Amino acid sequence: MTTMVRLKNLVEGIGPKTKILFAAPVIIVAALAVYNPVLQFAEEGALHPWSYDTLGHLLKVEFVAQAFRSGDFYPRLFPDWYGSMQLLRYFPPLSYSLLAGLYLLSGDIVFTGGAFVFGAALFGGLSFLLYRRWLTLIPAIGAGVLFMALPYNIRVAMAEGNLPRVLATAFLPITFYFFLSILTDGPSRLRFAALAILTMVIILCHAMMGAIFVACFTLVAIVYWLTATPGPAPSEPRWAPYLAVCFSRVGGFFLASPEASPS
Repeated sequence: MTTMVRLKNLVEGIGPKTKILFAAPVIIVAALAVYNPVLQFAEEGALHPWSYDTLGHLLKVEFVAQAFRSGDFYPRLFPDWYGSMQLLRYFPPLSYSLLAGLYLLSGDIVFTGGAFVFGAALFGGLSFLLYRRWLTLIPAIGAGVLFMALPYNIRVAMAEGNLPRVLATAFLPITFYFFLSILTDGPSRLRFAALAILTMVIILCHAMMGAIFVACFTLVAIVYWLTATPGPAPSEPRWAPYLAVCFSRVGGFFLASPEASPS
């Protein structure tokens, strides 16, 4: 019996809650290993962020935090950028609001950026534990670790420092999970609402990434329609999951539209 077979048999004998307690620390340790440079940079008392894009975003976060302190929870104009600009013209407010809240708690803007990147990556990695129903536990852990270590994600987080895109990408795994659940298990109120809310959240993080994700999900739905084999006695029309996905994503767009419209 090989080591992998023994490990698989051991994991299969563990209860669901114990499996999560076993899997979560593995992903947390992997996140610390991958994103330690950002956290270490912040802990060393650096006076400026680690990348060019991060500097611009955190400058806006400081402005938003100052506005929050003065009671303005929706600042519109940012006076310190090219002689003033509309703060939410391109980036919607969710990521800046979360960063401003973290900054008000920590008091260190560089630490705020590092902790935000680490937390977003960790959330995305842990979200892959939901996929254990299809992948089993060990492949789901591997997928979470690989997601955090993807060159694209590391480049966006560390080289570019595009913080709104970092947060939008972190919500991708859990959003795709509910999208795939509707296609495979059929629509339900929980799945429909979760997909709509997560679509709204991604758009409020980064409107362009929300549009890209919707386009990619549409391609996945088309491929699934062409390749999936329907069950022997389907209890609902084959088109029902696809219609539910469509209306759920549209609902997410409508929920986000009052805030994302400046984008």
